[in-house]
Amino acid sequence: MSQRIKEQTRQILDCLLDEREEEGTPLECDSDTSDEDVHQVAMRLREFGDACNDTIRQEMKRFKLDLQTSLAVGQGREMFSKIVNQLSENGTLQKELSQMGSEIGLLKIVVVLGIQAAHELPSMVPAIKNAMADFLNIRLLSWIQKSGGWVSNIKCGPLVLMKQIGRA
Repeated sequence: MSQRIKEQTRQILDCLLDEREEEGTPLECDSDTSDEDVHQVAMRLREFGDACNDTIRQEMKRFKLDLQTSLAVGQGREMFSKIVNQLSENGTLQKELSQMGSEIGLLKIVVVLGIQAAHELPSMVPAIKNAMADFLNIRLLSWIQKSGGWVSNIKCGPLVLMKQIGRA
């Protein structure tokens, strides 16, 4: 199951970031997957991330050069993780995210930071995707698995994780 979740994570990030050049651009997945659920999760994550964009946009200005430099020299994962950790300790964001579980809060920060980084550094999108996927697959994989995966077993019905995100 964890390998499938890791594959879905990459597919979701492809959908989430590949069509991010213009605000409001509809999501279209580049991956050759017929998995409509992956597309739906990516759409939901985009909506989910929009709520606290302003705070992270301000913080991104501070971190942009460090992130760009780190991504360029192959240390994007470490810097991305460091920035996520610093953002999770930001007082303003803590207030905004305090009613969510810690995993949902981290997911929200990762999504918004990734979208903002892709917008600010479009030539670095592949490295940003890798940094996001590494963070999600290391820090949140267990939680995603316990939640039934990005997409719960089709036989079980609803998209469990998407419902959790919707409540956040």
